[in-house]
Amino acid sequence: MLSALHRTYEASPDEKINTAIEVGFAAASAIIIALLVATALMEDAPPGYDAMVDFYAACESHAFPIIGITDTITWLRFSTMDFFGSTVCCCAFRARLEQNKQKTPWFLALACCCLMQFGGTTLVGLLLGQPASWTTSPTACRSLLLAFWLSVSCPLDLFYRMYQHKIIKSMIAIGAALSTGHAVTSWGADKAISAIHPKPRSSVFSTLMAGAFGASGGGLSVHALDLWGERRRGKERSYAAFLFGAVASVSYYLMRNPHGVFEYEPLAPGRARLIIGALSLLSNAAPAVLGGHIAAATPPRVAEAAVRLMLRLPAHCG
Repeated sequence: MLSALHRTYEASPDEKINTAIEVGFAAASAIIIALLVATALMEDAPPGYDAMVDFYAACESHAFPIIGITDTITWLRFSTMDFFGSTVCCCAFRARLEQNKQKTPWFLALACCCLMQFGGTTLVGLLLGQPASWTTSPTACRSLLLAFWLSVSCPLDLFYRMYQHKIIKSMIAIGAALSTGHAVTSWGADKAISAIHPKPRSSVFSTLMAGAFGASGGGLSVHALDLWGERRRGKERSYAAFLFGAVASVSYYLMRNPHGVFEYEPLAPGRARLIIGALSLLSNAAPAVLGGHIAAATPPRVAEAAVRLMLRLPAHCG
């Protein structure tokens, strides 16, 4: 973003418009986050705020119903958040295979999609020395299986064709971004704060890394395996995911102050999670909804640019 501002003076009119949009989006994002933080610090929150907090908290464990089926067959319930995230992973995996004109056995494709979707919580479990949360969830695996079947085997290929429409893809991206917010908090940092082992439970670094890995572990794992033989582009995507995870995890830790490192009262967990959910929407859903050029102006990218500016760090090493 800083380099774009430096080039604006000699840029074409279209580039100047894009730069203005990026600056406007960055400013709007900062205002939204600041308002949410200010509201969270209030003892008497405005009407409707607590309802928003409760709604986002309920999203974590919400299982969407199938009329006439899940009322009586409870084991057919599917996690809403995991379904959104799994849909993005499965459809993206199929699109990448088609783009590269590759084919793969269905079970290997399912394993890759599982790694993409649950790689974050798997790394969190390995970091903390406890079972990955998705392996003990009664609904997470079913959601992945449903999303995978719909993506590759739905009659008339209806689901995948619908997913190509901008409105449908944007709605699913918003749901996936809300899920990523919980990956940082409920399924990441909070797992460290309440870890079954005392050492990670009392460790600041374990908490920060659990939050960062929760949001980015799938992307990091896929990049490490280099599934499509495009390590450079994969590096860019995995870096963006880890950058968001790191910024969100640090932000969540500062709000929760779980180890009493700082001398101020922590925010209530639900309010802090809502702020991270909003941060995820601005960072992950906005580029999918508004256009990819917004990605350079998302809060994690702005935070990275500010750190580089203050510490005089180079954009690249080597």
